[in-house]
Amino acid sequence: MNGRVRGGMLAITVICAGALYARFFGGYWLGDDFGNLQTGWLAVQRGETLAQAWRQVLSAVPSEGAFYRPAMIASMLFNAWAAGTQYAGWFAVNLAIHLANVVLVAVAVSELARACGRDGRFAGVVAACLFAACPLIAEGVFWISARADATVTLLTLSAMLA
Repeated sequence: MNGRVRGGMLAITVICAGALYARFFGGYWLGDDFGNLQTGWLAVQRGETLAQAWRQVLSAVPSEGAFYRPAMIASMLFNAWAAGTQYAGWFAVNLAIHLANVVLVAVAVSELARACGRDGRFAGVVAACLFAACPLIAEGVFWISARADATVTLLTLSAMLA
């Protein structure tokens, strides 16, 4: 399979995954999302988005740091600044992270196969398809407060490939 065919198959995978989730732009907040939405909304209303982001990133966290997620905290605050209370704007960020992960899974599987002396381009696309539609991973797309899961996956796959 040449690079052009593989790229086309991966593009189709990303488009299909995007289409699969597109209908959920009209969704609504879930449980813990309201706390994150309120924190971000209040910071935006006071004009303190950046200051609040730094405070949360640099402050001590209860539970010995079990929930210390500075990248997620910052993304939530800036998401509140950019999208306000519109769920679709928050969902778009989660979906973009998920689609980036879909691509990274394809690349990771292909690279691992290549390192083993195999041609894993097709396997990479298949893995990306399975990852894109996995219902367990969907939580990180729908539930704004689970953005940390998708972000950790993104950062881990990126670091592994780097």
